Amino acid sequence: MPYVELFEPVAKPRENIRIVPDNKYYRVEYVEPIYGILISLGSVSAESTGSLKELTELDLNPLEMGQWRIVLLDDINLIVKQPRATQKGTTKIESTKISPHLMLLDPSLKFTELFTFEDKTRIFIQPENPTKYSVNARILVFGWKFLLAELESPPAKYTDIPVATVTRAHE
Repeated sequence: MPYVELFEPVAKPRENIRIVPDNKYYRVEYVEPIYGILISLGSVSAESTGSLKELTELDLNPLEMGQWRIVLLDDINLIVKQPRATQKGTTKIESTKISPHLMLLDPSLKFTELFTFEDKTRIFIQPENPTKYSVNARILVFGWKFLLAELESPPAKYTDIPVATVTRAHE
């Protein structure tokens, strides 16, 4: 299962994965670290929410997958959506955000872990300033890039990789 505590690749070369929700199977050919991408979200006024940003900085080439973790560099909360209309970290009545407090409770940042596939499953983020002063909102995203080969049939063993928020339809 994804979301290991130490930040290791979710799969190693010659291991298999299934991209969810598309349910296509791939073999990992190569894994490369992405050391850190600094992303500026601009100035956010006191006690307000900034603009929604599409993280095109994390776009990958065909047959590439990304495994990412997010570090907040400033005193902000971060709303995460994937896809654009679906917020991550929600329950039936609550919506959660990445916050500086979460980073204290989860030093390995596993709760901030997200996956992308090619440039088809983009992440959208929106900074929220809970303070009484303006902040320049910045984050650092780091992770692993996987080079993949598509498999024609399901392998006997694989790891599911959620590249979008998976929900059940309401009855």
